[in-house]
Amino acid sequence: MNCSKCKCDVAHWSLKDGVCLGCRDAESIVESIPARKTVFAYFHHSEIELPLECVIDCTQQGANDDAVDCWQRTCADIKFPGRAEMLAGLRECGAWDQDELNALNDDELEQKVLWVACHDAREEMRNANERSS
Repeated sequence: MNCSKCKCDVAHWSLKDGVCLGCRDAESIVESIPARKTVFAYFHHSEIELPLECVIDCTQQGANDDAVDCWQRTCADIKFPGRAEMLAGLRECGAWDQDELNALNDDELEQKVLWVACHDAREEMRNANERSS
């Protein structure tokens, strides 16, 4: 079955009223912060201001490579830290070794930073939403 919002292919048990868990989660986050159009994500020693829509697009269920690529290329408002800080922060994540990180160009580093920052921001919004409930 497909979600009526994002069109992802999910098991029937994860749909409620035709909407997948990822979209329902995104809706609850957006409803809890209606006045905010941007959120702040913390990456290594930097604060990155992100459009709320970017955070939601880049953290949907399944692969988000296309959304991350699109937002990284088209949103000039996202201010990324310098290369050294991006490398240090991604190294701390533990998902990539030093050789893998050194082989990436700046655009590829920014995409990884954006993906990590969006997931961290979404998790923080989810936690804040749960604390206020």
